[in-house]
Amino acid sequence: MTPSRRAAWFRPDIDGLRAVAVVMVVGYHAQWPGFTAGLVGVDVFLVISGFVITAMLLRELEATGRVSWPAFFARRVRRLLPAAALMVAVVVALAGLVGSAWSDPWTVPLAGVAALTSTANLHYWWTWRDGMVAGEPTPLLHTWSLSMEEQFYLVLPLVAFATLWLARGLIARGRTTPRAALLVATVLLGAGSYAWTSAVSGDTAPGLLYLLPFRAFELCLGVAVALVGREVGSGRVRTVLGVSGLVLLATVMAVPDRLGAYPGHLVLLPCLGAVALVLARPSWLALPPLVYVGTLSYGWYLWHLPAIELARAWNLGPVPESTVTLLAIGSLVPAALSHHLLEQPIRRRQARAVPTLAAALSTVLVLSVASAGVGAQAASRPADFPRPPASCRLEPTDTVPRTGARCEVTHFDARRPTVVLRGDSQAWQLLPAVLGEARERDVNVVAWIYPDCPPLELTDEAAWRFLTTYERGSPGWNRWADCLVVNQMASLDLAGLRDGAGVATIAAAAWPAYRDGAEPRVLRMLDRATRGLAQEITTFVAPVPELAASGTSCSTRWWRVAACDVDRDVASAASGESARWLEASAGDARVVDLTDELCDDRSCRAEAEGTPVYVDPTHLDARWVERQAAYFTDVLDDLVGRADQ
Repeated sequence: MTPSRRAAWFRPDIDGLRAVAVVMVVGYHAQWPGFTAGLVGVDVFLVISGFVITAMLLRELEATGRVSWPAFFARRVRRLLPAAALMVAVVVALAGLVGSAWSDPWTVPLAGVAALTSTANLHYWWTWRDGMVAGEPTPLLHTWSLSMEEQFYLVLPLVAFATLWLARGLIARGRTTPRAALLVATVLLGAGSYAWTSAVSGDTAPGLLYLLPFRAFELCLGVAVALVGREVGSGRVRTVLGVSGLVLLATVMAVPDRLGAYPGHLVLLPCLGAVALVLARPSWLALPPLVYVGTLSYGWYLWHLPAIELARAWNLGPVPESTVTLLAIGSLVPAALSHHLLEQPIRRRQARAVPTLAAALSTVLVLSVASAGVGAQAASRPADFPRPPASCRLEPTDTVPRTGARCEVTHFDARRPTVVLRGDSQAWQLLPAVLGEARERDVNVVAWIYPDCPPLELTDEAAWRFLTTYERGSPGWNRWADCLVVNQMASLDLAGLRDGAGVATIAAAAWPAYRDGAEPRVLRMLDRATRGLAQEITTFVAPVPELAASGTSCSTRWWRVAACDVDRDVASAASGESARWLEASAGDARVVDLTDELCDDRSCRAEAEGTPVYVDPTHLDARWVERQAAYFTDVLDDLVGRADQ
């Protein structure tokens, strides 16, 4: 691009506004004071993107009389893919080197594939569609906004073609112009998107608002400003607009908790602030330091979150605030290197559209296959956790039964008594302690396990009353409805087993996860349902202490094994309340607490005497569990004794 051409349209203040937006986002992820609402910097970026892309296309149209969409996509590829591909390759490789730092070894590789294929927002929406908590952070979570923007580039020509085709008659008769028709379509689409976003704000599915239809109005605001195409000539008006834009951004940052659910109505303020600043073109946004940071904003956005999250993965615990700040600011270094040594040389190279797009497709394919290879290698690392029979899995990789039905661990013989494991993965992990002893006594082993579902016993009326507190069909309603149905089926099955040769039930669940922070209606349901269970459960198992680390397989992290350990007092405080609640609700049922086996007076350890105790922060190693069989021998002896009577 020659200097003369650049001087005709280049807007240094736009780069300055990019700098403001990226600082907001970095401050949010680094948890700097005053940046609680910094994520709205993404919304500012989207307004800028809509404006810049549309203005660029309009310049091409005015200069040549047409828009070359292949050339447009090639320019976008040269601008975005090299830096993103480098970042994803480095992050996936480093994530593989630090070991299984996430509960699912496929977490980062799949996120890498999604980022490379511009589907990251769809990936996270699909992952979190059940309304559960979004889960542990990943170093590629921020790529959702980049994927959504890239999807906008694909939708833009379709909307333009459709609009001009529908308005062709009016345009031919001189009743309107192509630009006016596009502006009307933009306003209608933006209004519809904003209305839809406002309607679903606060929804329990956190990935829903990562989808393009719910953020399209932000892009449409930028598109509309470019289509209007009129600069503000009055210095006084520009000053008012500039001050208004600053006030809107400052208001969002100052009082984020008083402006309603995000994004909803809150998101309109930073978007309008961005529009005001784009129209105002304030000179302070064109200051050289801001402009330079703005030119690095894409790279800084790419690198800052991976730097923070990979440090947490390496540390297997919290990272000091000063270190987080150093990493957040230090990520400007790879951003600058990427900009000057990779991005700019590629952008300056003149290349035809078709070869460029073919090279991009090849790059995405190769790196996606490589990311999948890293995931496969990580998944192949053995985790000593009991695997269910193939008949009890929905997928070959399932580590707990997932069919929501009876899982017959051993050959089932109705003439023999049965021991039942009931609950979530906390109950399933106890299988090694029960299986060997049960086989010696000729006892069936059956599991009623359902992920993220505690064992419950509610009447139909009470269950329905609880469900009606949620909107029917919502993620929360669906989740608890499935859980209640599975528990009802389990209760019916247990009733039949009691009428046969006899049954003993061992129940366990991640009680703190269901109780901590739960709404009163959920706590009341758990209390009532657990008291109902106590009438039929032989043994409850108290929740095990949770390790301090965020990653899995602490024993494989030879350089930081001790970082997984947790202070005994901290562990007791975290799980003690749930354990006491369980004992109070258990009635005459036996309560087994393994805390003394897992912890000494000072700490609860990830490994003992060189042997793993945990496979992740909340689940025990099968070999260690097998050595705790003595805790359950009385249960099996009583069961066999009753059957012999």
